[in-house]
Amino acid sequence: MKNFFFSVPSEELKATPIEQRRQIIFEPISREVERAVPFLGEHWKMQDNKSDKLTNKIVYNAQTFREVEECYQKHPLGSFNYLAHRWYNKTTSTMTEDIFCSYSIARKEENIKHKTIDFYLMNVPFDLKLTSFPKKFGKQRSDYSSDRSYRNDLIRWLYDNQSKGNRNHEKNRIFVVCKHEEGLNSKNNLLLKKDFDQINSKVKTFLDYSNKRYQKGEEPFNKVTLNSGKTVYSEIIFIY
Repeated sequence: MKNFFFSVPSEELKATPIEQRRQIIFEPISREVERAVPFLGEHWKMQDNKSDKLTNKIVYNAQTFREVEECYQKHPLGSFNYLAHRWYNKTTSTMTEDIFCSYSIARKEENIKHKTIDFYLMNVPFDLKLTSFPKKFGKQRSDYSSDRSYRNDLIRWLYDNQSKGNRNHEKNRIFVVCKHEEGLNSKNNLLLKKDFDQINSKVKTFLDYSNKRYQKGEEPFNKVTLNSGKTVYSEIIFIY
């Protein structure tokens, strides 16, 4: 597997310690995604290409939830709950991506339609997946001898079972997994996607840790071999 990160001189990273280059104001987006919450059901229909095609224009262009409602009133295609849920997912994912890219060792992929890359960390390409902890995984940390084996097993499960449509791939991916401390209630997990303060804190911790590993001459990112036999860089950041 190609070691992308070795294309970045260590002197450059050591001379530029990780810092948040710009502060992100969460309140405006937090207010908008909150308006979508009443339409988020307990049972999210698995995304499919047909339903996505009906909602793509609104999901990718509406900046506010009022715009989502107005566009749907003019063109009521498909389920409004599906549209609201997908817009919520897209908006919270975009904010999470912006959080990553606000830090000095990250940069956004210029092609906003790229199917497998959202941003680069130390020049390593990554896709981002903000997701709820899957009930169907059926295992907990206590079932494993180490945190690393638990996370790697969950990573393999997520690659095998999520994003079966256009987003299906086996490239490098960071999973930001929302798992509410009170259990596996899907609505509680879903609402954690808008906890941008916690996401920002956890992202900074992850990037600090990766940068320190790099400076010690170690691989900064976790490698995991998927069930297909392919090895990728992948990590899980838990939001509780």
